[in-house]
Amino acid sequence: MILFFSHFGRDEIKAFEERISSSLDLAKKGENVIVGTLRHTLKKYVMFFVSAPDRNPWPMEVLDVMALSKGSDFDKLIQVFTYWENDEEYRIDYVFQDASNQYLK
Repeated sequence: MILFFSHFGRDEIKAFEERISSSLDLAKKGENVIVGTLRHTLKKYVMFFVSAPDRNPWPMEVLDVMALSKGSDFDKLIQVFTYWENDEEYRIDYVFQDASNQYLK
């Protein structure tokens, strides 16, 4: 994941931060929703941002179908899900799926 994120440009970093912030706000309110996506056609990835107050990611199969329905051609599907441990501490976790459908969590 570090290698993947190290290739982000400043626009991707800004969009990532905005979606993480929104995701944390919604997770604190108890909402389990997809907050937004980042897509890059040249780098061939789709990233979903999910607020997960129940601490569980969405099924990658569901996100895969959603990404394909938008016509995205991708090699990497990433889920960034956020949740709160308590009133002061939060977590940001990832599920990564590459072109061979291998999951890393």
